[in-house]
Amino acid sequence: MSEEKDPLGSSWKIAGGALALIIVAIVAVLFLIPPSQNKGNGTAGSPSSPQIGQAAPPNVLAGGCPSLSTDKSFPIKAPATQWLRHPSGMILPTSGDFGPAIHDGNFWHCYSRTPSGALMAGAGLVFSFSAGQVKEAAADSPERDDFFQEQVDATDPESWATIEGYRIIMATDDAAVVEYYAVVNQIQGTIRVNLLWDELAHDWRLDLAAGLPTTTKTLDPAVFTRWR
Repeated sequence: MSEEKDPLGSSWKIAGGALALIIVAIVAVLFLIPPSQNKGNGTAGSPSSPQIGQAAPPNVLAGGCPSLSTDKSFPIKAPATQWLRHPSGMILPTSGDFGPAIHDGNFWHCYSRTPSGALMAGAGLVFSFSAGQVKEAAADSPERDDFFQEQVDATDPESWATIEGYRIIMATDDAAVVEYYAVVNQIQGTIRVNLLWDELAHDWRLDLAAGLPTTTKTLDPAVFTRWR
């Protein structure tokens, strides 16, 4: 499978001697298996497609995004989540409080400037950028242009995966790092996403200049907060 491109780009850094084959398998299947059931903590949602181009709620801010929750506490428990299917295929976590507030075709955006907003944004923006091929999901940088071309050239997978859990490595008003946890065919894996706050858009964006999304073999699943 060395000839195949994983769904988030062949330039992901994969290391690890004897673990190499396991990690390659993780890259191939992470985010590639459809969830068997809806998951939620508080509000469960149907995996049906959301309304495309849905109207923004009141109190629209300068970047066109509506005002959302300002709760800056870290989500020790998974926030109330509605799982919705992105037009490109994958079922993603969404929240009425933290975003995405706007589903504009393949571009799901407008997340709250909070740790929980960053949590929702990481998964949504990665998928909008990669499978959805929306370049604006990432902040402008040379890395964005190079990585985006890899996504355009990538082979579309036949199925999509579930996200089982998360941990927020870091989150401030201006930047965040989030890891997502998945188990596929008894293989555990994670993807790490860097985010920055775009003042002009008043929204989170992928920060590919800080590092491309990377995957690793999960060694301690207990450090992740589980959605189920």
